[in-house]
Amino acid sequence: MPGNGGIERNWDVSGRRPLELKRTASSFSIRVYNLIAMWYVLINDQIAFWTYAKSQKVVNLRRDDRLTCLVETGERYDELRGVQIKGRAIINDDRETVQRIGEAIWVRLTGSLNDTTRQMVEAQAAKRVVVFVKPVEIVSWDHQKLGGGY
Repeated sequence: MPGNGGIERNWDVSGRRPLELKRTASSFSIRVYNLIAMWYVLINDQIAFWTYAKSQKVVNLRRDDRLTCLVETGERYDELRGVQIKGRAIINDDRETVQRIGEAIWVRLTGSLNDTTRQMVEAQAAKRVVVFVKPVEIVSWDHQKLGGGY
């Protein structure tokens, strides 16, 4: 889409692709402004990450559930692609859900689980919660679509 930096305001292949390529999302609460990098997985087209239940980010999200996630990929300007998701944090402390998401994150990062790593994830799950990002607004961009004309 020449003239708009390749920005699209919908959830299509160009918006989903950076989410599938990258493992880390930068996310921050709209009102609190603490930028953090989080490993995540996609569950039913929603970003899901886990974090310590007593962390300041969870305290902040319980107070104000608004957050923005940004995922970008590309080295050169003409390769840049990304997606920004404004949404609401849904915090889940169900132990089975936390364990399942923790395992999915581990598999995404390392490619597999074995008995040792499964026990490690299980031990960590006892102290963690999962945050699902319920999208409110999604903006994606893909400079590859510009065809060299900026």
